[in-house]
Amino acid sequence: MRTRINDSRGPTAVFMRVLVAVLLLGFTGNALAQGVENTASERVDVRAAVQGSRKGPLTSITVDPIIASIIYGNKQQFTATGRDASGNTVSIPDPQWSVTGGTITGNGQSATYEATEGGDYTVTCRDGASGIEGTAKVHVKGGGPLVSVLVYPSSASLKVGEQKVFQAEGKDTSGYRTGIPDPQWSVSGGGTVTPNGESATFTATDPGDFTITCQDGSSGMQGTSSIHITNGSQLSSILISPAQANLQLGQQQVFQATGKDQQGNQVPIPDPQWSV
Repeated sequence: MRTRINDSRGPTAVFMRVLVAVLLLGFTGNALAQGVENTASERVDVRAAVQGSRKGPLTSITVDPIIASIIYGNKQQFTATGRDASGNTVSIPDPQWSVTGGTITGNGQSATYEATEGGDYTVTCRDGASGIEGTAKVHVKGGGPLVSVLVYPSSASLKVGEQKVFQAEGKDTSGYRTGIPDPQWSVSGGGTVTPNGESATFTATDPGDFTITCQDGSSGMQGTSSIHITNGSQLSSILISPAQANLQLGQQQVFQATGKDQQGNQVPIPDPQWSV
């Protein structure tokens, strides 16, 4: 009897070997393709990073905010940003600021605008080296013709010898603040007034009720504030210290005089005169 021995090289074994080889080849091919794709992607990323780091010369300037609306007398901050042809941020070599109305003070690539007149104006930042510039618009509310004057505070209570600062503010037809072309200050009595443009310092010298006025010399518009002045602490007694002293012939003694009001508080002695 013949015994049949399995041949490892039979059709089934050959098929399995071929299948394994195909699978291994496919896995290796996918891994190789993925590796090539990753390498290419990394090369692109590196190339983009290198190109991004190569900033070009200044080609444009933007001013922020592009539009601003403020009230007369207020201030607004503006900032300029330079960019190259690819949109990268670059410095502005020589930023020069200007405005068509109001005043502006530059500080490098930033500037402070002050609204000194009402209307619509253009803020410009220009690079002095290249001539490239950027602009923004600013609308100033107020600053129209003067129609009224207000004085703040509207009333004040002072004691003789005290001071108070008063502020005048002009209003235009829309109720917005506007300038007072020629502010002139006066007071009906009770003290003196020291003007400083649209503000003034009042010094109380006499008790009573008085009025402080700010009038525009060009239009006649005026505003007023009431002042009530009372006497300060009044001298009612004088104490001499020491109250008594025993001295020998030729000795000296220092005496000190102290003024007191009716509540016993220390007050100055306006005109101390000594006698013995």
